[in-house]
Amino acid sequence: MLKETPVKDIARGRWQEILSKHGFTTQQLSGRHCPCPLCGGKDRFRFDDRNGNGTYFCSHCGAGDGFMLLGKVKNMKFADIAQQIRSLLGHLPTVKFQAGDPQRDLIRQQ
Repeated sequence: MLKETPVKDIARGRWQEILSKHGFTTQQLSGRHCPCPLCGGKDRFRFDDRNGNGTYFCSHCGAGDGFMLLGKVKNMKFADIAQQIRSLLGHLPTVKFQAGDPQRDLIRQQ
Protein backbone atom coordinates (compact mmCIF):
# COMPACT_ATOMS: atom_id res chain seq x y z
CA MET A 1 0.00 0.00 0.00
CA LEU A 2 1.28 3.45 -0.86
CA LYS A 3 1.52 6.14 1.77
CA GLU A 4 -0.09 9.50 1.18
CA THR A 5 2.33 12.25 0.40
CA PRO A 6 2.39 14.92 3.13
CA VAL A 7 0.33 17.92 2.07
CA LYS A 8 3.30 20.27 2.60
CA ASP A 9 5.18 18.26 -0.04
CA ILE A 10 2.21 18.35 -2.41
CA ALA A 11 1.96 22.14 -2.11
CA ARG A 12 5.69 22.90 -2.32
CA GLY A 13 6.42 24.90 -5.45
CA ARG A 14 2.73 25.24 -6.33
CA TRP A 15 1.65 28.07 -4.06
CA GLN A 16 1.03 30.56 -6.86
CA GLU A 17 -1.44 28.11 -8.38
CA ILE A 18 -3.05 27.34 -5.01
CA LEU A 19 -3.38 30.96 -3.93
CA SER A 20 -4.64 32.16 -7.31
CA LYS A 21 -7.39 29.50 -7.10
CA HIS A 22 -8.36 31.11 -3.78
CA GLY A 23 -8.68 34.62 -5.18
CA PHE A 24 -5.18 36.07 -4.79
CA THR A 25 -4.30 38.44 -7.59
CA THR A 26 -1.32 38.41 -9.93
CA GLN A 27 -0.14 41.60 -8.23
CA GLN A 28 -0.23 39.96 -4.79
CA LEU A 29 1.78 36.98 -6.07
CA SER A 30 4.28 39.02 -8.10
CA GLY A 31 6.97 39.26 -5.43
CA ARG A 32 6.72 43.05 -5.42
CA HIS A 33 5.42 45.20 -2.61
CA CYS A 34 1.68 45.65 -2.75
CA PRO A 35 -1.33 46.09 -0.45
CA CYS A 36 -1.49 43.45 2.26
CA PRO A 37 -4.42 41.01 1.94
CA LEU A 38 -4.34 40.60 5.73
CA CYS A 39 -4.19 44.10 7.18
CA GLY A 40 -4.91 46.22 4.11
CA GLY A 41 -1.68 48.19 4.47
CA LYS A 42 -0.94 50.10 1.28
CA ASP A 43 2.57 48.87 0.43
CA ARG A 44 3.55 46.39 3.16
CA PHE A 45 3.09 42.94 1.68
CA ARG A 46 5.43 40.83 -0.45
CA PHE A 47 4.96 37.21 -1.52
CA ASP A 48 8.48 35.78 -1.82
CA ASP A 49 7.70 32.03 -1.94
CA ARG A 50 11.07 30.97 -0.50
CA ASN A 51 11.91 27.33 -1.13
CA GLY A 52 8.49 26.94 -2.73
CA ASN A 53 6.73 27.18 0.64
CA GLY A 54 4.43 30.09 -0.22
CA THR A 55 6.22 32.44 2.16
CA TYR A 56 5.27 36.08 2.52
CA PHE A 57 6.22 39.10 4.55
CA CYS A 58 4.20 42.10 5.69
CA SER A 59 5.97 44.85 7.62
CA HIS A 60 2.91 45.07 9.89
CA CYS A 61 1.61 41.46 10.10
CA GLY A 62 4.94 39.66 9.97
CA ALA A 63 5.96 36.61 8.01
CA GLY A 64 4.54 33.17 7.36
CA ASP A 65 4.07 30.40 4.84
CA GLY A 66 1.31 29.64 2.36
CA PHE A 67 -0.73 27.69 4.91
CA MET A 68 -0.67 30.60 7.34
CA LEU A 69 -1.51 33.11 4.62
CA LEU A 70 -4.45 31.14 3.28
CA GLY A 71 -5.64 30.34 6.80
CA LYS A 72 -5.61 33.98 7.88
CA VAL A 73 -7.10 35.48 4.72
CA LYS A 74 -9.84 32.85 4.32
CA ASN A 75 -10.27 32.11 8.06
CA MET A 76 -9.58 28.42 7.48
CA LYS A 77 -8.07 25.73 9.68
CA PHE A 78 -5.04 23.75 8.53
CA ALA A 79 -7.10 20.57 8.06
CA ASP A 80 -9.51 22.39 5.74
CA ILE A 81 -6.65 23.91 3.76
CA ALA A 82 -4.99 20.50 3.47
CA GLN A 83 -8.20 18.91 2.24
CA GLN A 84 -8.66 21.60 -0.42
CA ILE A 85 -5.05 21.29 -1.58
CA ARG A 86 -5.37 17.52 -1.85
CA SER A 87 -8.55 17.83 -3.90
CA LEU A 88 -6.97 20.51 -6.10
CA LEU A 89 -3.57 18.90 -6.65
CA GLY A 90 -4.03 15.23 -5.76
CA HIS A 91 -2.53 13.28 -2.91
CA LEU A 92 -0.73 10.16 -4.09
CA PRO A 93 3.00 10.08 -4.73
CA THR A 94 4.42 9.79 -8.20
CA VAL A 95 5.52 6.19 -8.62
CA LYS A 96 8.63 5.30 -10.63
CA PHE A 97 9.29 1.91 -12.10
CA GLN A 98 12.63 0.44 -13.09
CA ALA A 99 12.92 0.40 -16.88
CA GLY A 100 12.89 -3.04 -18.48
CA ASP A 101 11.79 -4.92 -15.34
CA PRO A 102 9.00 -7.31 -16.35
CA GLN A 103 7.72 -7.43 -12.78
CA ARG A 104 7.56 -3.60 -12.76
CA ASP A 105 8.73 -3.63 -9.13
CA LEU A 106 8.25 -0.42 -7.29
CA ILE A 107 11.70 1.03 -6.71
CA ARG A 108 11.04 4.44 -5.30
CA GLN A 109 8.32 6.80 -4.22
CA GLN A 110 8.65 10.52 -4.35
